[in-house]
Amino acid sequence: MSVSMRDVRKVLDPEEPDYAAAARLGAESLPHLRTLVSGDDPLLAAKAAYAAGQLEGDSGQDVVTVAARSEDPALRVAAASAAASLPADSAAAVLTDLVADDDPGVRKVALAAVPENPPTELATGSSRPPSPRSGRPPSPCRTASSRWGRCPASGPIAV
Repeated sequence: MSVSMRDVRKVLDPEEPDYAAAARLGAESLPHLRTLVSGDDPLLAAKAAYAAGQLEGDSGQDVVTVAARSEDPALRVAAASAAASLPADSAAAVLTDLVADDDPGVRKVALAAVPENPPTELATGSSRPPSPRSGRPPSPCRTASSRWGRCPASGPIAV
């Protein structure tokens, strides 16, 4: 089945996209989703990023990663949300920087999307550069526990 940009836009253009239909378009939609994520329509870019996360397996990870690196916080939120639908290792790769994002909305969605048993670098934040204040990498668990009383990597935290 050949998928055109028109096919992808037909699914994503409505105010409420049919993400199940987007997933059914499969991996052949990826070049079009990547184009939309990199395009100049922020709403369509966010929809495309989320749709990429709905594709089978980790096939949409590269497109979600492009969205996660965007300067637009709304697109990074969409990437964090999409990561929740990716396999755990792929989700962790996308979320590693988003859990320590400067934007609190991005952090909140990213922390909620952390897989149940994340890789150590996601749980500890060791792959991120040191914080200017402490010289240590910021901990997503510290952020999560201070806000919600739990760390996605280890479950509830007594407060």
